[in-house]
Amino acid sequence: MMNHSPRYSAVVFDLDGVLIDSEPIHLKAVEIVLARRGIRLTTEQAAQQTGITIYKFLERIVNEWGYPGPKEGEDWVAEKRAIFRQMAESELRPVAGVDEFLRLLDGRIKIGLASSSPRPYIDWIVEKFGWGGVFDPICTIEDVSRPKPDPEMYRLIAERFGLQPRLILAFEDSPAGIQAAVAAGMDCAGVGTSYPIEELRAAGANWYISDFTDYQTLAGLLGDEIASNRHERCAQWKGNRKTTPKSA
Repeated sequence: MMNHSPRYSAVVFDLDGVLIDSEPIHLKAVEIVLARRGIRLTTEQAAQQTGITIYKFLERIVNEWGYPGPKEGEDWVAEKRAIFRQMAESELRPVAGVDEFLRLLDGRIKIGLASSSPRPYIDWIVEKFGWGGVFDPICTIEDVSRPKPDPEMYRLIAERFGLQPRLILAFEDSPAGIQAAVAAGMDCAGVGTSYPIEELRAAGANWYISDFTDYQTLAGLLGDEIASNRHERCAQWKGNRKTTPKSA
């Protein structure tokens, strides 16, 4: 049965770990930077990178775990980003089902992006995968003074949508992101690319998907049209889009 009265007027996506399968590459880049200094994190420490900014993660390495910090003239963040960019050119892929899901939503519902990454990085990802014009609005780390898990970013994107937070569904892959969305008054679907379902639920996720091939759950959230008409809508989307994905 077609859902003619969807509960949400907009959706908002985190980027890393939600739209793109980038977290393993981010972690590998950080490990390379640290290994050059003789620093090796435990598996538990490394996992804490997901969902927070690289600056906060490096602060944790030095201030909480007691590892030596950058020497004078060193820029670990710039070094990490250069390594990531080099690896991502050939290794980075969208999360399973994302491209098709965006095609189904484009033109049917408002779509936003809320990421703790800097704007140039986001612009590069959007261009790389041919998603130009899909996201409006976009909020980045430059737009806020307090990153996730603070709700500032999600409150700001609700303002830019011009909608009450309860009318917006967020997709997040980390406890910090889920906490931010829920604290802002949004429902949140946890995406199981980075953390176990139990941790996402404990953070406040209302629903859970392993990735965006879970059409049954997505259709339940956003209307039966997501499932029943997906092939027709994808064909139409491909014909109307002006941009084409670049080779990853």
